[in-house]
Amino acid sequence: MELKHLQYFVASVEMGSLSRTAEVLYTTQPHISKVIQQLENHLGLCLLERKPSGVTITEDGKKVYEYARKVLDNTQKISAIRQENTRQELHISTMPSQGLARLFAGFFEAEPTLSVRFLEGTLEKVLHQLAHHQADLGFIFISGYQQQMLHNMLRHKKLDYTPLASVPQMLFAGPKNPCYHKPAVMWTDLQKLRYVQHEEEGISLTRHIGQMHGHAGFQTLQTAAVVSSDHAMMQLLTHTPLANIGCQLGSQDIAPIHAIPLAGCGDIIEFGYANGLRHPTDMRQSLSHIWSSICDFILQMKKAGSLPAFPLSPKGKGVMFSV
Repeated sequence: MELKHLQYFVASVEMGSLSRTAEVLYTTQPHISKVIQQLENHLGLCLLERKPSGVTITEDGKKVYEYARKVLDNTQKISAIRQENTRQELHISTMPSQGLARLFAGFFEAEPTLSVRFLEGTLEKVLHQLAHHQADLGFIFISGYQQQMLHNMLRHKKLDYTPLASVPQMLFAGPKNPCYHKPAVMWTDLQKLRYVQHEEEGISLTRHIGQMHGHAGFQTLQTAAVVSSDHAMMQLLTHTPLANIGCQLGSQDIAPIHAIPLAGCGDIIEFGYANGLRHPTDMRQSLSHIWSSICDFILQMKKAGSLPAFPLSPKGKGVMFSV
């Protein structure tokens, strides 16, 4: 029995006709019939019932089909091993950020041979994936209030961390928000709003906002919705009065959301990456090159004025790159 026997049999079952199978496989119907007959003789089973309208699989044929399908699938996986070993593959984990996603899109456009698995999650999930070798590179945002706690976690998990830039905390608001046209917001403005925030766990970028400036902290503000989806975030900001406190990374507008500076009550957020190592030694040099390329690309955007962008755009439209 050869793989060809299984290929012809599986194709015949899925096409329901020996003639259509012959067309797909660029051969003749008598040849298809001969090969399937050889398989039936080898197994001592009748696999297909031939009818003028086509072929119908028998009960024995159904059992053989399931096994044959798995054999062919596994054969393809085995054949792909060499290709996977030669392909550059990077697993990235990041806290949610539309600005970061846009930067990556620009980078990946210039790296067409790179295969990427892009994951988003809370800070704790990013660090967990790095520590358990589920990701190679993790991009994170941390506040000054939480830096010591974060560095303790990094030491415990044996992860390296490299800062890349400082980005401002901003208020993101849509057209229905009362602060939409304000050039800046004060702590008293923040207390009057309701918020939609990204899911957070133990280490929070927003929970301690205001404490460093003598205010009660973000926990005293009213969070109306918690999401883990940028799509949900955008829809809620666009179509409701809800606001979001996050980070501004990048300089491209995402209409109709305005990014409004926090006057005297925000914090500067540090943006950087942590890295673990999932691949064997012989791939370290290649991955290190990819890491450097990504970080160089981000820093080039910073030098070009795309990272970060503190003020509102001249047209009055801000940017929404929320963490």
